[in-house]
Amino acid sequence: MKTNVNVDEESVVKLGAAFTCGVLNELCGWAACLLVLVFLFNVGRWCFGWGMDDSNKSGWERSGFTIMTDNKTGIQYLSDGKGGLVRRETK
Repeated sequence: MKTNVNVDEESVVKLGAAFTCGVLNELCGWAACLLVLVFLFNVGRWCFGWGMDDSNKSGWERSGFTIMTDNKTGIQYLSDGKGGLVRRETK
């Protein structure tokens, strides 16, 4: 059984525009939630010192170095993340 459905072009365009607006609104809502969560996580890192080591003064004044330990000798090195290593001397 065949049925003939008359669909005009204007209705299709309006339907496509409504669908696109709905999808974009949903994506923007999720992106905003993700942005807020990332912001809160970073504030927590700065305030509570998550991910800090003893080469940093505070959460706001980070040195940018990471401490690396040689597994065989136990000697610690500071790395700037660009390939340079400096032996860490503690007092």
